[in-house]
Amino acid sequence: MLKRSYIKISGFIFFLLGAGLMGLALFLPRLIDINAYRDDIIASLQQSLHRKVSFAHGEFTMRIGPSFTFDSVVIKEQDGATDFLTAKQITVHLALLPLLEKKVVLRDVILEEADLHVERN
Repeated sequence: MLKRSYIKISGFIFFLLGAGLMGLALFLPRLIDINAYRDDIIASLQQSLHRKVSFAHGEFTMRIGPSFTFDSVVIKEQDGATDFLTAKQITVHLALLPLLEKKVVLRDVILEEADLHVERN
């Protein structure tokens, strides 16, 4: 009799955890507006790439894991005159478990309709 109550309680706890995770996955993207952090994202990318970077719109989604999608991305050459990379859309998928350790690990980077121009010095 006591075992049945433990099984019921643990089942109810797992149900609540699952429902909470599903709710988080559905509502978290609506709560986070990537475009509010647009200037910070662009400044960080420009500092690490040493190139001018721009994008039209950014979006956060949480399907299998967290991912960020950026539309109309342009990365200029170091001289700033010509384009180094243009893409209709860039999607970056992150690994979920390393985020718990405060590490960012990219699972995938998907470039759609991308043009890359490489010049040799």
